[in-house]
Amino acid sequence: MKTPLYNSLRDYGNKVQYRMHMPGHKSLEELYKTTGFHKEMLNLDLTEIEGVDSLFHPRSSLLEAQEIAANLYGAKESIFLVNGASIGIMASIMAVVGEGEELIIPRNAHRSVFNALLLAGVKPIYIMPEIDFDTGVAMGINPLEIERALTENPKAKGVLIAHPNFYGFCSDIEAIAKIVHKYDKVLIVDEACGSHFKFHKELPISGIEVGADLIVHGTHKNLPALTQSGILHIYSNRVDEKKLKHYLMMLQSSSPSYILLASLEIALKIVEEKGIDLFNSLFENISLLKESFKKIKGVKCLDNNLIGKYSIAGYDFSKVVINFQQLNLRGYEVEAILRDRYGIQCELSDPANILITFTIADSREVFSKVLAAIEEIATEAEIINDKGCLTEGPWHLPQLVYTPKEAENKGWQEIDISHAKGRVSAETLSSFPPGMPIIRAGERVDERVLELLKAYRDVKNIKVIIE
Repeated sequence: MKTPLYNSLRDYGNKVQYRMHMPGHKSLEELYKTTGFHKEMLNLDLTEIEGVDSLFHPRSSLLEAQEIAANLYGAKESIFLVNGASIGIMASIMAVVGEGEELIIPRNAHRSVFNALLLAGVKPIYIMPEIDFDTGVAMGINPLEIERALTENPKAKGVLIAHPNFYGFCSDIEAIAKIVHKYDKVLIVDEACGSHFKFHKELPISGIEVGADLIVHGTHKNLPALTQSGILHIYSNRVDEKKLKHYLMMLQSSSPSYILLASLEIALKIVEEKGIDLFNSLFENISLLKESFKKIKGVKCLDNNLIGKYSIAGYDFSKVVINFQQLNLRGYEVEAILRDRYGIQCELSDPANILITFTIADSREVFSKVLAAIEEIATEAEIINDKGCLTEGPWHLPQLVYTPKEAENKGWQEIDISHAKGRVSAETLSSFPPGMPIIRAGERVDERVLELLKAYRDVKNIKVIIE
């Protein structure tokens, strides 16, 4: 029998020497040498049996491990996850908001948010992030927009905010928490990319530090835990914990991986014992790299120089966003060149930028290789006069006719886009950049939607609800 998947994973490891993307361990065995974890995986692959505790009813070793995590982060309770941060986000939403009730969310929220809205029958109240139309990146959420949404929608059960967004930019989470709690609402923080914030003074503050009610971490993204490990932190008494744990049990596997659970515990042990030195080294290496980038013509970094603009209050220094708009190169092209010529795979690319994620697993050699590659690519390129990444602003919120669940259960047909005005979309169409829907299922197609689809998507047909 052939093993195409296994072969592709091995081939990737042979071709890509420098992994500038999650998971945070970067396959560096050195991180685990004091525990031997990487050599014991088959022996640790157990099920829920006597002696190793139960994920959904922890009473011994797992309970103790979660209590240690809660103490480390300063949470009231911390619950380990084996289906990623996504499942923590979904369970949080379903525990807080019921059928027909409202939740205030960013327009560019993670797909897990929309999955939860669909399953629970929740009505979304959207808030728009500010957009840097020059680089095409969706930035922060203005706290005043949160207050406006709460004032206009007093029945909303709570607010969900991403902290940081995928590019590493953070809204003013402290101000947002104060506003949400002033209205006695629940604040859910999608902190999937921020499980490391606690471990260095130059990193943004965590949602836990500002008293958010539920905070979700994807510990594999920036810490040396295996993919799909995560933590859901409970900080307040505003949420029904029994209901929350009920949904966690419903949504997660009934055969949780103890390898993932153990990797999570080991990752926390590493950063608790060595985190200061490891993150200091990471910060120093990234600072030196960014200083070197300043000497390369046509290349610039989007980082803490944006604090105070676009409602940005903080920036994760481990996320290095490199902009190439002054060169005759697109971000997609740079990503391909880095991978094919240099064996460097970045986290993502868009028309103007690439995103490189550094973690405590990256050595000085990795930084040197990245710098040398970017220098060579930029030297071979030409300087151009950039006109900006996005030209069709401002962005738009179409009329919501049906909740995601209602739209899912409607019949639909596909029609020519020229006949779509006034119809209700049965599908979601997005533009990247800025990584945000132009229209979502259940929203009415209007003239502005058609303009944006024409500007950013080559859409000839659209699925619409039969009414």
